Formats: sequence, C-alpha cells, structure tokens
Amino acid sequence: MTTRLNGLDDKTAGTDSFGLTNYDKLQADADYVFVPGADIAALDTGNTVTISARYHKVTVATGNIDNITDPLGAVAGQVSELAFTNAQTVRNNSGGSSTVRTASGADVVYGPGTVASFRYDGTNWVEQGRGTGAKLDYAQIQTPGNSIPGNLVPYDGSEVRVEVWAPSIAIALSGGSVTITVTKDGSSIGASTLTQGNTSGTGSQLPCHMVIYDTPTSGNHTYSVATSQNMQAGAGGSGSPAAFIRVTKA
Repeated sequence: MTTRLNGLDDKTAGTDSFGLTNYDKLQADADYVFVPGADIAALDTGNTVTISARYHKVTVATGNIDNITDPLGAVAGQVSELAFTNAQTVRNNSGGSSTVRTASGADVVYGPGTVASFRYDGTNWVEQGRGTGAKLDYAQIQTPGNSIPGNLVPYDGSEVRVEVWAPSIAIALSGGSVTITVTKDGSSIGASTLTQGNTSGTGSQLPCHMVIYDTPTSGNHTYSVATSQNMQAGAGGSGSPAAFIRVTKA
C-alpha cells in the first residue's frame, strides 16, 4: 500500500515539529512521506506516466514521455522521481500542450540507470536541477579491461567533475608506461601518462586515479575512459574492487 501525506502546511513558526496542536493541517519535515510505487511498464494515452507515489521505476521500452499525471490530484510542490531502466526521451512541452517541462527547455534523453526528478508547479511538472556533488553518471568494470564506457545522460551546461579510478594498472615491462584518456562523445578531453620508473625487473602495478573538470554543452553526452594497458578490477569482497568512471556536478 502506498501512503502519502498531501496538503502538509500551516505549521506555526517556532513550534515543535510534531506538536499537532500547532497545526491547521498535519505537516511533516519532508514534503511527502512515501514508499516506492509499482514499476511503470506501460505509458497511458498521450505518452503519460501515471504516478501513485513519489518514486517509480519506469521499465517501459525506449520511447517518449510527454506527460505526468496523479489520479489523486497533484498539489503544487509535489515531487515525482522516475528511475529509468531503458533509454527514455523526456520531451519538453510536446505539441505545446504537454505537462512536462525540462530544465534545459529541450527534449532530453535519459539513459538506463538514470533518475529524473520533477516538481509540480500547479500546472506543469518541471524538471529539477541537481546540486553540487550529485551523481550524474557512473559506470564500472569488475574484470580487468582497458576501457569503461559511460552512459548517454543529459547535462544542463554547467561544469562537471569526471573521476576515473582503478585499483591498479599493469605495466608489463620495466620502464614502461600507460596512458589514460578520458573522452566526451568519443573525443579526448584529457590524458595522463604513468611511467614505471624502475629500469630493471618485470614491471609493476601502478595506482590509477584521475580527475578532470569539464563544461559540456546542454544536452546528452557520454563520458568514457580508455587505457593503453588493462585496468585491474574485481567484484570487491576479499578481492579487488571495481574500476569506475563517475561524473558528478562540480
């Protein structure tokens, strides 16, 4: 069963958060008390997502989303969070009459594993921006490899922090080196070379940690990393952890 507390307002200033005698209506510290709603496996008429809770996983096959509706009656300030398992195009004011408004004012493709947050303004569902440190994308490998492809996700045109980490990178020969290259949409935005300083022996394992700041244009982009030697990676536990690329709001 999904439980929601709507109309949470009129708390008397300076009073105890749960002193119910201080309320005209019941209010909680959060706007809504919720449990996740059922997965949404199909859109309704008009490419509409019908919500029954604050958070839903959207498992619909790749397509378009134009509208969000709450059959119980949405109230201004209500939030809807949609987690996509497949790529979905969220369209801004499609046909001039839809209820979804994206932050960029343009159609946005959300990749698998991404979450979109919308706040109802009394008329439309407006996409919410994400604050500093918010995760925008994450991809990993759990077996050794020389690349980690990121996901195609939307960006709002502000600066991002791209971080690459691996437990180590194997350099096969003494005195050898490895190059780490970070790309955006297939084009390099920065590279670094690690060199094994010993001139004798059989090579070594070098730690790998690289951070790049970038300002993508508003729209959908993919950040990835490639290395000239394999990154070591595992599933964690008693073994090596995963190697990853992570993009966050700067």
